[in-house]
Amino acid sequence: MTRRPPKGWLTLEGAAQRVGRSKRTIQRWISEGNLGQTYEWVKEDDLLELARQKLAHRGRPRKDADKDQLIAELQAEVARLRAENDDLKRGLIRENR
Repeated sequence: MTRRPPKGWLTLEGAAQRVGRSKRTIQRWISEGNLGQTYEWVKEDDLLELARQKLAHRGRPRKDADKDQLIAELQAEVARLRAENDDLKRGLIRENR
């Protein structure tokens, strides 16, 4: 029979349910040293703080090279649109003469 955790502590299953992750994820956080454990319990406050941090850093961060490439592409598109706009203006001026 598993003892009931003290107030403010959760079982691994309860921790997983609390933050919407798997029990294996909670175990991984513990083994990585990101989350402390006593017996089969984790402190709820620590769990919620770690889950908040993980949520804030979800997704693949863009590499600087990706950003530089995107900036270059956007600058080229802006230059193309400006040139197109200038051509259209010249065409309208010629038509109105």
